[in-house]
Amino acid sequence: MYSMTGFGSGDISAPEMEGKVDVKTLNHKYLDINVKGPKELFSLEDKIRQEISRKVARGRVEVRFKIHFTDQQNIEAKFNKSLAESYWQGLQELKKLTGEAEQPLLPVLAKMPEVFSLEQSDIDEESAWEAIYHGILEALDEVVEMKEREGKKLKTDIIDQSKHLQEIVSEIDNRKSYSENKGYERLTQRLSELLSEHDIDENRIIQEAAIYSDKANIDEELVRMHSHLNQIEQFVEEEGAIGKKLDFLVQEMIREINTIASKSNDEIISKLVIEAKSIIEKIREQVQNVE
Repeated sequence: MYSMTGFGSGDISAPEMEGKVDVKTLNHKYLDINVKGPKELFSLEDKIRQEISRKVARGRVEVRFKIHFTDQQNIEAKFNKSLAESYWQGLQELKKLTGEAEQPLLPVLAKMPEVFSLEQSDIDEESAWEAIYHGILEALDEVVEMKEREGKKLKTDIIDQSKHLQEIVSEIDNRKSYSENKGYERLTQRLSELLSEHDIDENRIIQEAAIYSDKANIDEELVRMHSHLNQIEQFVEEEGAIGKKLDFLVQEMIREINTIASKSNDEIISKLVIEAKSIIEKIREQVQNVE
């Protein structure tokens, strides 16, 4: 079992670049990969995503590259003509406004932000990918190690909570016969009182009482609850992404325990149901962290 949260870093080293890559994973319903880095790496983004998806099945993945290009031969100065024209017009207006004496504006213009920018020309994709690939693998190894470590903690907690819930469900199971008999007796007593006061067909009353008793029966819900809990114990031992399976089981358990709550009029069972709901909520919170 793996958690969806993890972090790792990897070094990037090549003749034309050096730096690092950070990979951070967070909870998310689906696999959502977000890559940020210098635009020179845009052409490699598909490969980066493929490598990430081989190691991470579900969750939000944030990939951040911090790279310094060391090959000065591939760096070019780019002149932003439209921005320079805008700056020049502004400087001219500023001179008129302030009444400053005539002075050269070219040195001032050249120093304005973004008039000249240094840009990396096309890089050798094969060489760059080799360096980035090793950096990503290094980062992902750390991520997976952390996800596995956190996953073990989640597994232990989910199993403990499931065993506790199994005990509560068993208590409800042991109590249900008393609750059903008590409910049936209470109903028949009330119906008998009505029979003595009104001219009503006794057989029809008994039939209706039996139907009511059947509707209040919670055997099927308890059987499914036990089944879901057994499945949880099986799923947490499986390899790979199991978060969606566990999430589905939790939703089913919520549905079953709500049905039990609506059918039972027994005070003790009602208390047990409240406790069961609390445990299911704890399991649900943990399951939301599982990949």
